[in-house]
Amino acid sequence: MCGKPKRTLIKICGLTTGKDVEYANTFLPDFAGFVLFFPKSKRNLEISEAAKLKEKLDSRVKSVAVTVSPTVEQVGMIQKAGFDYIQIHGSLDPEVYEAVRLPVLRAFNVSDMDAFGEMSRLDKIAGYIFDSKNPGSGETFDWSLMDQIPRDGRLLFLAGGIHEGNVREAIARVGPDGIDVSSAVEYEEPNSGGVNGGQSRHPGSGTDSVRDRDPDESGRCAGEEKKIIKARGKDPEKMKKIIRMVHDEQ
Repeated sequence: MCGKPKRTLIKICGLTTGKDVEYANTFLPDFAGFVLFFPKSKRNLEISEAAKLKEKLDSRVKSVAVTVSPTVEQVGMIQKAGFDYIQIHGSLDPEVYEAVRLPVLRAFNVSDMDAFGEMSRLDKIAGYIFDSKNPGSGETFDWSLMDQIPRDGRLLFLAGGIHEGNVREAIARVGPDGIDVSSAVEYEEPNSGGVNGGQSRHPGSGTDSVRDRDPDESGRCAGEEKKIIKARGKDPEKMKKIIRMVHDEQ
């Protein structure tokens, strides 16, 4: 994918479950990202797990291996798994770049935009992702910084704190080729994606039980104690809404 796309693209980053893939197949973002080799991220997956999820992804949704300063060995594993793109944050060593056979989405944050000039000269770079100082945090940055970035025909994605409340403003202000979201389409902590939604710790019950604060209309779980199930994965309603907002913006 190169040149100016016909419509604004959207990438959903940080898929972690089979349900996430089902939602992606239903709502069809243009790209789906899987975080690899970065244990600090709550969205990190083992390469074998990510490969299985990727195989279930609709072919119309391009798979992206999201990495931070990957090694040659890690790049080889990603390519063997058959990902469509590799997204690289952090450093990109010459030997790693030489080993890459996939189109690269090079990520920058507001603290390393000075590296853009050097990266723009590399022919394997298919696009750029501009993010906040803390990628994956849901924080925005000063979009006026994008005014200094020349457009060279490669894809330009805007990330960092984009959500349904500001996505149209972001598209109008920056004019990116694509929007990249992750936390904006996730279940809100500390709830667990509707499994224990609306619940809180029951006083004196310790850390492993909760009691419904507001039972649903059917009275499900009213007054019952349940184990906490930590949130993991995407909220389908949020995913559907922001994908439609981006794709329908034109």
